[in-house]
Amino acid sequence: MNEANRVISHTNKSTPMNARDEELASSAIFEPYVSTDEIASFIGESRRNVLRMVREGKLTCYPLSGLKRHTYKFKRSEVSKDLEKLRRPSGAASEHTAKTRDAQK
Repeated sequence: MNEANRVISHTNKSTPMNARDEELASSAIFEPYVSTDEIASFIGESRRNVLRMVREGKLTCYPLSGLKRHTYKFKRSEVSKDLEKLRRPSGAASEHTAKTRDAQK
């Protein structure tokens, strides 16, 4: 079977996919969006602090429009990355801390 026929045959749903196509399909992981309350319990903060962090631009979120109040949805993986960045000291801050500590000795 030539390449063109194989591509066409995979568009037919009755034809099973080959192993590579199955691997690609399974690697596309669907991550659901979660609410502000779920993220608050996930990171151990209050809902109010989560919303403050959103306003300050510290957390990645997806605002829902057309609603009277601000409503946001989050992805846990993105929030985890955001928190990791916040908790990891930047190079300049850690140098300043080291210099201050050395000066106090």
